[in-house]
Amino acid sequence: MKTSKNKLLRKFKNLSRVLTNNSSMLITFGGTGAYHLPGHINLPAGDFSDDDFVTMSLGYCDHELGHEQYTDDNFYQLASGVHPFVVRLLNALDDLHQENRMFADFRGTRISIRKLVELCKVKGVFCLPSEDNHLQVLKAWVLYKGRSELLEQPVADLFQKTDAMLLNLFGDSFYRKCHHILRSDVLNSLGTTEACFNVAENIWNAFVEWMEEQERPEEDTQEASESAEGSDDTEDAGGDSQEASGGIEG
Repeated sequence: MKTSKNKLLRKFKNLSRVLTNNSSMLITFGGTGAYHLPGHINLPAGDFSDDDFVTMSLGYCDHELGHEQYTDDNFYQLASGVHPFVVRLLNALDDLHQENRMFADFRGTRISIRKLVELCKVKGVFCLPSEDNHLQVLKAWVLYKGRSELLEQPVADLFQKTDAMLLNLFGDSFYRKCHHILRSDVLNSLGTTEACFNVAENIWNAFVEWMEEQERPEEDTQEASESAEGSDDTEDAGGDSQEASGGIEG
């Protein structure tokens, strides 16, 4: 049975009055992405006769209304002052925080968002990151760890593969540090956007420290090569440096 755009908008408007304290939410369909601004949520445009599209729209609506109710946008401003990637980390963590609180307050939203996650996997919205993109792997690791362990959503397979990527790409020390920063008790304590910002900043600082450590061996190797004729180590160090730099740019 075909669902009209106006019918969905009426349904979502009623939902907004239940899930948020805002009785005059602006809800729009447009573009390919869902997003939230204070007092306004936008959902992806699509085929209103497609059952999958309607199901995903409901999940997106619940998710974005969760941001309206539980997210403190001031911490996104703070994150943008640190680095654009910190904003991405904050968003992944804040998604966990606000959905977890929403599920506790409105149990039915757990079902709608689980269906959204399942369809996001089918349609490739949730997928594996590029194996040689450091930041993409790190962000996906945070996203899938939280969604599988805290929210118990069906992305454990994606997390296990991304977890292996993180270890392979960054090494054991950084891998263990990330698991410590985002351990179970920390995930369970993400009760505010501020708490999410603090964790995002900790992960970013660990990444910056890891990058600095990658540069030090190259510097040591270059100094050694200047005092040793015919050394082959300089080229290897240069290759490592290029790989790390490419990861950061990605």
